[in-house]
Amino acid sequence: MEIGGDLLQLQVNTSGAWRNVLAFEADRRDQVLAGLSALAGVLGDSAQWCLLHPNGRREWLHDIGARVRAWAPVTGEEPAPLQDVEISVFAPGDEEPTTFMAYRKQAGSELFYLSGTPDQVVRGAYAWRETDQAAPLSLRRKAA
Repeated sequence: MEIGGDLLQLQVNTSGAWRNVLAFEADRRDQVLAGLSALAGVLGDSAQWCLLHPNGRREWLHDIGARVRAWAPVTGEEPAPLQDVEISVFAPGDEEPTTFMAYRKQAGSELFYLSGTPDQVVRGAYAWRETDQAAPLSLRRKAA
């Protein structure tokens, strides 16, 4: 199967047959893979993923579901200071954990700060994961 131009074809196999999911320009590869990780995580290990290149070569995406955004315990070293991440917090009296976008100012600190603020503290973070990607600067310019 030949794809025109520089388009890549995302394909999935969940039941013995390859299905086309999305055709996209090659320069959007990283964005597509970042978004795909959540879907791949939901489908689990039984789903196989690949990118079909215009020349017919398949690029296998064996670990796409686990590659991005896995939760990890908060430690003295991770997440790194001044890195915006998602944190999971379980506060006394809550029935479910809450997720915030936050950062910490120094390694080893138990204090996290809501992203975009210098002083709004969040306590009780027990897990963290990287964010998909930063919001485009074009949105910031529109909001200003």
